[in-house]
Amino acid sequence: MSISDSSRFAPAAPIADTVARQAVDWFVRLRADVVKPDLQHAWSAWMAADPEHARAWSHLQHCAGDVAGLPSLLAHATLTRPSANGRRRFMKSAALLAAGAGASWWAVRTEPWRPLLADASTRVGEQRRLTLPDGSTVLLNTDSAIDIGAGGGRRIRLTRGEILVDAVRLGDALASPFVVQTRHGKVETTGSRLGLRLEAARSIVHAVTGPLMVTPAEAPAHRRELAAGQQAAFTALAVQTPDPSRASDLSWADGVLAAHDMRLDAFLAQLSRYRPGMIRCDPAVADLRVSGVYPLGDTDKVLETLALTLPVSIRSMTRYWMSVGPRGTTI
Repeated sequence: MSISDSSRFAPAAPIADTVARQAVDWFVRLRADVVKPDLQHAWSAWMAADPEHARAWSHLQHCAGDVAGLPSLLAHATLTRPSANGRRRFMKSAALLAAGAGASWWAVRTEPWRPLLADASTRVGEQRRLTLPDGSTVLLNTDSAIDIGAGGGRRIRLTRGEILVDAVRLGDALASPFVVQTRHGKVETTGSRLGLRLEAARSIVHAVTGPLMVTPAEAPAHRRELAAGQQAAFTALAVQTPDPSRASDLSWADGVLAAHDMRLDAFLAQLSRYRPGMIRCDPAVADLRVSGVYPLGDTDKVLETLALTLPVSIRSMTRYWMSVGPRGTTI
């Protein structure tokens, strides 16, 4: 897929306005922290009522990382906009739609909008490797987005998700460091491998093969150096004390999810990043432990394996809604 590919922003054929609005409404309601059973059943009934409902929901799930922070009118636009139009043209129309709905133009420049303007991105469950103009490479994990050359020079900006960077070392490395930015700050290297993950409240960086310098966005005096083999979380105000990196933290780059004595709820939260829809974990089994190496390319098989190796049952109302609970019980 090329950087300018716009297929991810619109379905192959436009979806009816009424269905699109219903899908967006369900998307917002189901993102609540606690979803009651009656709401879950109502959503399932809506999905089963019309194949167009399932098509709208499937497309919205593919765009979930892009539309999660948008007003509902703009999320609706991703469903009804014909795919023949380019991404930049879509953004112009979407911005005008936002203004017509009472939103301000500045919203286009805020964090929730950045993935729509990203130079490169991946869908849920997709990984993608890019070669940058200087010869450095970037591997984007599931549901991730970057801007290339953000601010000029050897610089990229991670706007969503997670990446693994192999930065090449130039002749005068100190004069031209490779810089990776997030909203929390920047990471600089003269040329090494690094992993970076953007979360809501913090970013997490791994110095894989060489030293890094981490600078908080709002507290540059609190910059900190990481040695090879260390990792640290940072916010806009501070960099936490580095810890040794774990090989499992970057196992996704090899197409697997490596777990060692991981809580089941934490494991399912990680697995859910690689498949559209939701995986709910019953609190009764949340503290069961998971160990092993699981292929990210077949998340259904991973769930089947869990049901064979742990005292749990997997229930699916649709392929987009999975529940994990105690074996022998109705979830």
